[in-house]
Amino acid sequence: MLDTEYVRNANRQVTDLIFVIADKEPHEQPSHVPTHGPTADELLKTFTKSQIRAYRLLVKRNILPGIAFKQVVPKISAASSEFVGFEDWYVSLVWDIFEEKTNISGERAEEIKAGAFVNWLIRDNIFDQGDMFALIQERLAAKKKQVEAEDPKHWEERLAAKGNLTGKK
Repeated sequence: MLDTEYVRNANRQVTDLIFVIADKEPHEQPSHVPTHGPTADELLKTFTKSQIRAYRLLVKRNILPGIAFKQVVPKISAASSEFVGFEDWYVSLVWDIFEEKTNISGERAEEIKAGAFVNWLIRDNIFDQGDMFALIQERLAAKKKQVEAEDPKHWEERLAAKGNLTGKK
């Protein structure tokens, strides 16, 4: 590749030419943000039932499938052992808290909310700190107790599926 750059003085007259010689055409740097989601097979082999439900909730709320798959759901599972097996409930609780705390409206509100939510969760770790973390744990514990008392069969199924990947028999 051969490229020419013009060097101009204050009067905008060309004073020099610079020739740039390179082996290849410059190409766009690949984005480090995963945008494409997993295949159905990858989803089944990678996630538990609860994680798949969490993934689907996130995508339904306009979070890019690749970000939900590679960054958000794994972060939930790593945040606390209390959340493992209950990632879908965690997403619902955290989204509700996010909605309470934010005031986003307008044409692109859903897209903006999705981006802000991911930033709160991944970059800023808002939900992993102090009062917010305690609030999430309290609400999750209350929901666990409620389901255990009101629907023991569902509770047992959830505990049995906890940690079992859906692709495994």
